[in-house]
Amino acid sequence: MKFRFIGLAAAYVASAWRLIQVAETLFPLFGYGDTPARIVIIVLAIGIIPARVYFFLDKFVMDPHRDAARLIANSTTFLEFKGTSPQRQ
Repeated sequence: MKFRFIGLAAAYVASAWRLIQVAETLFPLFGYGDTPARIVIIVLAIGIIPARVYFFLDKFVMDPHRDAARLIANSTTFLEFKGTSPQRQ
C-alpha cells in the first residue's frame, strides 16, 4: 500500500506539472498576466493534500461494497466447512 500511496503522489505531481505547463503557455495568448498562472500553481500545490486524504480514506478505511463481498465469500466458505453443503452420495 505504501508504494501505491507514493505512486498517487507521483501521478498527481506529474499531472499538476503538465497543467502548469499548459497554463503558462495558454494564459499569455489570452492576455492574462502572471497572476492566473500563480493561482493555478498554488491551487495545485494545495490540492495534493485532499487527494492524499481521499486516497487514504478510500484504500485504508473499509469500503462497504468490498466488505460485503468479503463477507459473502467468507460465509460461503464457512458453510462448506461446517458440513451444511450438500452431501455427495
